[in-house]
Amino acid sequence: MLIIPMNYQTEFLGFLGVGMRSENCLIRPKEVGTVLAISAQAASAIRNAQLFAETEEAYAELKRMNKLKDEFLVTASHELRTPLTAIHGYAGRLKRQASRATPQQILRFATQISLAAQQLSDLVSNMTEAAQIGAIDKNQDLHLESVQLHAAAEIATNMLSLKDDHEIILDISRDLWITGDAPRVRQVLTNLLDNATKYSPPQTTIIVSAQKMMLSEVQQYLSEDQIDHALLVEKRGLCGRTNPCQRPGSRCDG
Repeated sequence: MLIIPMNYQTEFLGFLGVGMRSENCLIRPKEVGTVLAISAQAASAIRNAQLFAETEEAYAELKRMNKLKDEFLVTASHELRTPLTAIHGYAGRLKRQASRATPQQILRFATQISLAAQQLSDLVSNMTEAAQIGAIDKNQDLHLESVQLHAAAEIATNMLSLKDDHEIILDISRDLWITGDAPRVRQVLTNLLDNATKYSPPQTTIIVSAQKMMLSEVQQYLSEDQIDHALLVEKRGLCGRTNPCQRPGSRCDG
């Protein structure tokens, strides 16, 4: 057998083997030259095919990144608008009413501005963290803790209290706590309320309610790929009792 290495410039691609018809068959220099020429052409064709595949993959990745960039810009605009509106609104009220505002009103306006500024800071931190996340083996660093749902909903409501077209009622027990990342829980509630005020008719009431549920009852609100059957067995179908449900299950009726 005649074995010829296939190289493209300095890159080794493999071997080209040509079998002989018999052990006594002589290989002439002309035949070696022909096989060398075929090997060079094959190496060039293989490398071209590799470059084409790499180009297609890079183009697909570029399209995906462009789509993610567009989605990020839309999301960032939506996320940042709420705290910025609150800061601008309360600062404007404080400026207009500075001469006649009571110390309690000044403290309330300053508190709302501080809360909105903290929410804005949390969003910027999340965006910075998201920008550092790669496509492989990297996740957001969630700081799970006990979060009082009523308090989180109150903060979210205060972010939207400048919108006087709707009355927001919180039907949430103060004894209801969940496990989650506090800033993200508040942001989710703020987004839900923002959408509710945006798409509800003016002068209507928005009710935010949450309740403890049996884990088995949560299934009707989840798609099949979201149901964790192992968790159902582990927790024995209990939610909010001796083994509280750790996965999303609360409803926001707004």
